[in-house]
Amino acid sequence: MRKGNLLKFCKNKVFFKNLGLFYCLILCTTQGKSQTPKAEIDSSFWKEISALVLLDSITIKPEDPILNIDSFVQLVLSDESFYDAFKNLRFYGHQFDQKIEFKDKRNKVLNYYKGIHIQQMNDSCRHMNVISKEHSKNYYRRKNQYRYLTSKIIDRVFYTKDTICVNQTIESISPPDSKFEENIEKLKILVFKPGHDVKVPLLGTKLSIFSKEMRKYYNYSVSQIPYNGNFSYIFDVELKPEFTNNNTKTVIRQMSTYFDANNFRILAREYQLEYRTGFYSFDIDIDVNLTKWNETYLPESVRYSGFWKLIGRKAERCDFIFKFSNFNS
Repeated sequence: MRKGNLLKFCKNKVFFKNLGLFYCLILCTTQGKSQTPKAEIDSSFWKEISALVLLDSITIKPEDPILNIDSFVQLVLSDESFYDAFKNLRFYGHQFDQKIEFKDKRNKVLNYYKGIHIQQMNDSCRHMNVISKEHSKNYYRRKNQYRYLTSKIIDRVFYTKDTICVNQTIESISPPDSKFEENIEKLKILVFKPGHDVKVPLLGTKLSIFSKEMRKYYNYSVSQIPYNGNFSYIFDVELKPEFTNNNTKTVIRQMSTYFDANNFRILAREYQLEYRTGFYSFDIDIDVNLTKWNETYLPESVRYSGFWKLIGRKAERCDFIFKFSNFNS
């Protein structure tokens, strides 16, 4: 890469923000401005993926209208309950507990934030109050400006600064008003509809783990395991062993989606992402669990452990856990 192009690359704010967005791959819906666009997947796509899925000892009968493998894969790739659970946070009061830690390469904590926020609802309007907070001296720059990009994005996704009124029956379909928002929408497709193709700047189609181009890198499997006292189905997408040492062909190393065996609602999703080049790199694990409250699915916890580095900027190593509780209407 020529020197002039490298300088332009390093100053590319759009890229920098997109790299930071991976911190919130499964978080970007709670305060989003528009719904993930609906798109149909051709029926032949289910069969192409179904042919690649490995099964363990669970029994899926061809004559079963729910548990035949084609129908199951279709449920996996088209389910929107994960999206709906995060969207529901807009409409219910809840307690939001946070623990955020930034660490050095020896895993020593450099800065931290602990807080309890309460979202209150008044008719269809929500407002967030800070009940308690504690942070290290250098968590902020002067005048409460965030020192870390991760903190800025958490603020963008989870915190409500003013009173916001929403309509539960009308979805906003206004187009994104910036490149930043446009790429958030693309990442929402990756998170909530992983069966659809999505292209993110500088990563191309590497996130489209079911595309014909990317299938050669992955194993797909369905299994059944105990989960919170019941059984759940797990749909696993895992990098093939022969590609585990190649950090430039793929981004998602593993994605596991847990389904309730009774109604096929999503219970949890786990991601492992890794990508390394001479100019930027990241290694991120994300774990999200949902819960059911009064027949409504809502996020229960989000765990994140990650590292990223962009040439010319200090690396960020962050662990955080968010917990949602005390839901009310």
